[in-house]
Amino acid sequence: MLLTWASSLPSLNVERIVKNGIENEKVIIEEKNETRVIGNDGNNVKYLTEYLRREKRIGYDGSVTYSDWELTKIKDKIKPIPKQYKKKSKKGFLDLLANVGSAVFELVMDGFGINQILGISEEESEEEY
Repeated sequence: MLLTWASSLPSLNVERIVKNGIENEKVIIEEKNETRVIGNDGNNVKYLTEYLRREKRIGYDGSVTYSDWELTKIKDKIKPIPKQYKKKSKKGFLDLLANVGSAVFELVMDGFGINQILGISEEESEEEY
């Protein structure tokens, strides 16, 4: 019964485990998303999100090394432009993306307003202007 259980376990990459055990105290996987606006036809905005990953290795001596960023997934999305952003050009969407970042850009394209995301009521935002 023990042999049956042991044979069902996934195989281990022993070379990597030994290498990590000798040289590195810690290996941290870092992930990030990069979003690029490809175009806008007036009704829809097309954008591409690339998901990247790399390893940060911290040695026993305190040295830090990074692997190259590896592309793990690409998503191509076409979303209708929310009515408050209908008049924006491609450059306008690029500026919006640069100002708010990929995660908030996704929310804006899903129809959420910047004020909703930040938790600001309409009255408060009008007072600021």
